[in-house]
Amino acid sequence: MSFGGSGGNGGSIHTDSDVALNNPTDGNILSYNGTLAKWVNISNVGPSSAGLGQVALDSFAGANDDAKLSAAMAYASGQTYKPAIMLSNRQYTFTTSVTPYDGMAIIGTEPTHDQNRSGNVLGCVIKLQTSGAWLTWPSGTLIHNVTLSKLSFDCSSTATVCASTGARMWKMDDLSFQNGVSFLGTDATNWTQDTCVFTGVWNVNNVRQTAFHLGGSDSRFSPAQLLLDSPGNTLMADSDYLVRLDSLNTTNIQNWYVTCDRHSGFLITGGTSMLPNRITHCDIQGRNATTPCFGALIRCNSDVIIADNEFAYAMSNPSATGRNDGGALHFYGGNSLVTSCSYKLATGVSSSTPFIYVATGATVRVNNILGDGFIPVVAAESGATVHADDSVTVVAV
Repeated sequence: MSFGGSGGNGGSIHTDSDVALNNPTDGNILSYNGTLAKWVNISNVGPSSAGLGQVALDSFAGANDDAKLSAAMAYASGQTYKPAIMLSNRQYTFTTSVTPYDGMAIIGTEPTHDQNRSGNVLGCVIKLQTSGAWLTWPSGTLIHNVTLSKLSFDCSSTATVCASTGARMWKMDDLSFQNGVSFLGTDATNWTQDTCVFTGVWNVNNVRQTAFHLGGSDSRFSPAQLLLDSPGNTLMADSDYLVRLDSLNTTNIQNWYVTCDRHSGFLITGGTSMLPNRITHCDIQGRNATTPCFGALIRCNSDVIIADNEFAYAMSNPSATGRNDGGALHFYGGNSLVTSCSYKLATGVSSSTPFIYVATGATVRVNNILGDGFIPVVAAESGATVHADDSVTVVAV
C-alpha cells in the first residue's frame, strides 16, 4: 500500500492491489489479513491480533456474515493455538449451520445478556435464521473446549443453537436467546455432554419447545442468574416443559429463575441411581398467582436433590396438561431429597392440594419446608416411601 509523498498527490488507497475494502464506515481501521495478503477494513473493536489470542470476524472477506464466519473458522481452526473469533458492535445474520472445532471460541461484546427488544442496549446481536441447529456435527464425534460468550441470539422460528451429541468441556457465558425453537437440544433430541459450564447472566425467552434438553454428566449449569420464560397458550402447549433432564447425572442446576406460564418447568427422567443431580437456589413458579402453572412445576422419576428453592403458583388446572400431576412436585420414581424449600399457592388453589406427590415406587425425603401461611401437604400413594419431618403434613391417597 502506497501513499503520495511530500509535495505529491496522494491517491485513493482502495485502488491499491494489496487493499480490499468492504463497505467502509465511520470508525473502521485497516488491518492486515495474512490469509488474503491484503489490508482490509474492520470495525475498531479493540485488540484483535493473533498475538493477543483474538481475530476479528469482520477482518475476513466474505459476501455475507456466513461467508465471513466460515473464513474466520477455517483460519482459527488451522492454528496450533486457536484464537478467539471476536464479533463487533453490530448486528450479524447467520443462516447456515456450521461445524465447531476443538477449541473454538466465538465472543461478542458487552452488554449482551438481555433480549433484543425495544429499549434494550446491546453490544451486538446475532440474527440466527438457520433451519435447525446452528452448531452441528456427526453423531459419535466429541467436540472439546468450545466457548460461546457475550452473544445475543434473536432467532427465526426454526432456529436452535445446538442439538448434536458429544460436547465436552464447553463454557457458555453471558448469553441471551429469543424466539427460536430451543437453545440446547429439542423436544426430541437430548444435548448429550459432559463437564460443561454455564456462567454469567442469561436471558432465554419465547422458546417454542423445551429450551434445554440436557443429558450426560458432571456439569455445572450455575450462572450468576439465568432467566427462562415463554408465554403460555401462544408458543408452548400446556403439556410442555421448559427443561428436560434426560439421563443426566451428577450435574448442578443453580440460580435459574424459571417462569412456567401454564406449561411446566422440569421433566427429570432416566438418571443413574445414586448419581443424583442437584437443583439448588432456583425460583420455579407460575407467572404469578393469577397466571399460574396448570400442573406440576417438576415431574421426576430419577434421583435428584432439590434444595433451597422457591416454588410458587402451580396446580390450578392439572387436567389441562393431559397428565396425572398430583402436586407441584410430582415424583413417580427415583430416590430423592426435597429440603429447605418454600411454596406459595396460586389463586383458587386449596392448601390441601399437595405440594409434593409421591407415586408408587418413588422414595422422597422431605424436610424444612416453608408454606406461605400454611403447612404444605405431601401425598403418598400405596407403595410409595416418604420420610418427612413436621414441616409438612403427610397424607395417604
